[in-house]
Amino acid sequence: MPLKPGAAVKGSSQDELVILSLEHPGRAPRPRFWILILLVFVAAGGFAAGWVGSYRLLDSLQTERDQLLRDLSRNEQTITELTQHVGILEKGGEVDRYAADSVRGSIRSLEQQVDDLERDVAFYKSIMDPDAVEKGLKIHGLVFDSLGESRYRYQLMLTQVADNGNPVAGTATVNVVGKNSQGARQTVPLNQLDSGFTGRFRFRYFQELSGELVLPDGFVPQTVNVVAQPTGKKSRRVEQTYDWTL
Repeated sequence: MPLKPGAAVKGSSQDELVILSLEHPGRAPRPRFWILILLVFVAAGGFAAGWVGSYRLLDSLQTERDQLLRDLSRNEQTITELTQHVGILEKGGEVDRYAADSVRGSIRSLEQQVDDLERDVAFYKSIMDPDAVEKGLKIHGLVFDSLGESRYRYQLMLTQVADNGNPVAGTATVNVVGKNSQGARQTVPLNQLDSGFTGRFRFRYFQELSGELVLPDGFVPQTVNVVAQPTGKKSRRVEQTYDWTL
C-alpha cells in the first residue's frame, strides 16, 4: 500500500532525512566571481591612470626642453650679432669706450644665460635619453652656495633614466668630510648640520633635495660623500664624492 506523506511504519526506526544542496564542482560562488572582476577593473584603472600621468609629465618635460633649445639658439645668435657690432664700432670710432664696454657687458650677461641654458638642456637630455646605456638612479649633482657666517645652502639633484617611467624611492645619505679645529679628520652627517634633512626621496624623473646647513666652529670641509640607496630587491646603490668648492 502506498504511504501517505508523514506516515510511518509501525515497529520501524524513524531516521531523519536531510537534503543538502551541493554546488557544481569547480564553480566559484557567484559573489566571489564578481568581486574578482571588480578587483581586476580597479587594478587596470590604477595602471592606466599612472601611465597617463607619466606620459603627461614626460610630454611637459619635452616641451620645456624644446623651449630651452629655442632660447639657447636665439641667445647665441644675439651674441654673434653684438660681437660683430662691437668690432664695427671700435674700428669706425663711432662710439666711446664706455659704450663699447656696455655692449661687452651685455655680451657677458648673454653668455652666462647661454651657459645656464646649456646646463638645463644637458640636464633634461640626461633624464630623457631613450638610448642611454646606464639606466636607473643617478646622482646628478651637488651644489653649495655661501650665505655667510659658516652658513651654506645646498642643492642635491637626483635623476633616473627609465623606459617605463616607474617611480624610484629610497634614502640619500650625505656626509661632509674635513678637519676640525684641532686639525684632525672629521666626518659630519648632513642631518646633524641641517635637522630638516631626511634624505628620503621618491620621484619618476628627478627630485631636488635642498636646504641650509651651518658648519661647526673651526671645521674646514674638504669633500662631500653622497650615497643614494633605493628600495626594492633589484635596487642598485649609487655613490658619488664631490670636492668642497665654492
